[in-house]
Amino acid sequence: MNEYEFSLHFKLNTEEDPSWYVQQLEDAGCDDALIGIGRKGLISLDFIRDADHAEGAVYGAIENVLQAIPHAELIEVTPDKMNLSGLSNYITENLFKISKQAVQKFASGKTGKKLTEFPTGYAVSENTYWHLQDVLEWLIANKKIPAIKVKEAELLLSLSKVIKECNITSMYYRLTEQVTFNTALSGDWQTVGGFINDSEYNNRHLEQPIMESKKYA
Repeated sequence: MNEYEFSLHFKLNTEEDPSWYVQQLEDAGCDDALIGIGRKGLISLDFIRDADHAEGAVYGAIENVLQAIPHAELIEVTPDKMNLSGLSNYITENLFKISKQAVQKFASGKTGKKLTEFPTGYAVSENTYWHLQDVLEWLIANKKIPAIKVKEAELLLSLSKVIKECNITSMYYRLTEQVTFNTALSGDWQTVGGFINDSEYNNRHLEQPIMESKKYA
């Protein structure tokens, strides 16, 4: 079993008080989450979940929430998109100490020897963001992580991959209006993950709407 830390952010009906659902969520299996109920119409859950793999942790948690609140709409799973400060803080807290300036050097290509180019970020207003998965893959591939932390980095990478995939898939369903993510998930979550992984479609159509959901965090 591995331990996975992630957060789920859901939209409720506009005037719904999220505190109504705390007990239902705990009864549905979310007793390993800290539940955020600060705003009407929104609810967030910070999970520390033990699971055999990242897919089971994330999609299993989503299923638990929807069991308690069937009409809840998944807005975003985090951690996923981060600016330089966010990347620096996350890497420092989970792997090794690194400054924002050092991450900036990575992003600008001023890192000396490297095997691959740093992943391309995308602009939202005046800020630039990167997918955590892409950055972790780069750090591992370019041997920027201390050897004793590589296994931990690979575990974080597996989680970030599932989270990115989940966010892209959820937004795809919302934009195309083919079927809701909730409906798809109610069938078999293993078929939901990986439904879409088209980077060009993602870059053109998904990034801005997902980033707008940051206001719910």
